[in-house]
Amino acid sequence: MTAIWTHIALHVRSLDASVAFYTRYANLRVVDRHADRSSTGMEVAWLSDRSPPEELSFVMVFEEGTPNPNARPQLPLGPASHLGFAVASRHEVDDLAAKAKKDRRLKFGPTFLNPYAGYLCIVSHPDGHLVEFSYGQALGESDTHSEAQHARREQLEDKPQLAGFDRRTEDIWKHVSTMSRWLREHFAQCSVWDSIFTNAVWKNA
Repeated sequence: MTAIWTHIALHVRSLDASVAFYTRYANLRVVDRHADRSSTGMEVAWLSDRSPPEELSFVMVFEEGTPNPNARPQLPLGPASHLGFAVASRHEVDDLAAKAKKDRRLKFGPTFLNPYAGYLCIVSHPDGHLVEFSYGQALGESDTHSEAQHARREQLEDKPQLAGFDRRTEDIWKHVSTMSRWLREHFAQCSVWDSIFTNAVWKNA
């Protein structure tokens, strides 16, 4: 069997608010909008960041409405669950974070988190879902990643002190992660620790 990932669907309270958010922050655009009145009774929008003819290869689907009394929008994704988008530079992360702070939607960052997560910020969707914008991750289209890494290498060559800064940041994060694992091992039965750690990491910026 060969499965192809085609979409993510979220049941939202306001289709217009969700479309506006992803248009403003993620540069997504509506490629289809329709009403499933005959089947679910819901209003639906498909959003994509891809150009024709690839725009329908993977889409974000938003659905507004109540197809039955028990079908209501899910609780917000978080504190660790989130949607992720890659951008082309740290500067773009900073710009998005500044925009989100002005809109009172910034939840975390901007900061370098670790070598896998890269430089990122976390923004809150109108329904409270957490959305990550990052630079430097290995995820995403290979061409985009290659250009980003090439730009990063050039930046470090021009300003070698930045490489030292990033290494120090990574060392600090490694120490924090090690301490976190130790505490979790020794306080595995203490749910209070999970709450304290989660709030410390994901508190409002």
